[in-house]
Amino acid sequence: MKYFDASWFYYCTNLQSITLSANIELVSIGYMHGCNSFSEFNVYSTNSRFTAREGVLYSKNLKTLLAYPIAKEGNNFDIPSYVETIAMYAFNGCKYLNSLTVWNTIDTLRSSAVINCDSLHTLYFKGTMDEWIELDNANLGWDHSFVVNKVICSDGILNRDKA
Repeated sequence: MKYFDASWFYYCTNLQSITLSANIELVSIGYMHGCNSFSEFNVYSTNSRFTAREGVLYSKNLKTLLAYPIAKEGNNFDIPSYVETIAMYAFNGCKYLNSLTVWNTIDTLRSSAVINCDSLHTLYFKGTMDEWIELDNANLGWDHSFVVNKVICSDGILNRDKA
C-alpha cells in the first residue's frame, strides 16, 4: 500500500503545495505543524481514493473533507453541501480562517476536526439550532481547542462556553 504522511514535512516553512500521485492509497494529515506557507493540495486525477478542490483535500467521492491547508488564504471557508464527514485534524492550525460555514448535511465531525485555529471563532450552520445541538452533542471533541465560541444557525445564535 502506498502511504503519505504529512508529518514528513514537519516544520517545512517554505512548503507551499503537496501533490498526491495516482498510487497513494492512504494518507495521514495530522501534523503539518510549522508549515506556515502550505496553501494547496493537488491530486493526480487518476488517483482512485483522493481528490482536491480549490486546494482542499477530500475523499474521491467528496463525502469526507480530509484536510484544509494551514496557509490557504481567505477568512471564511464554506464547506460544500455534499460533504458528510469532517476528518480528524481537517482544520489544524489554519492561520487565516475566522469562520466556517457548515451545511446540515454534515453528520460526522471527527475528534479534533478543528484544532489550533486561533482566529476561528464563528461557525455558520445552514440548519436550525436544534439540528446543531444534536450534531454537536453527537460529536464531542470536534473542536478540540474550543476556539469556536459562536454558532449562527438559520433560526438563531448559540454561544458556546469555552472549556
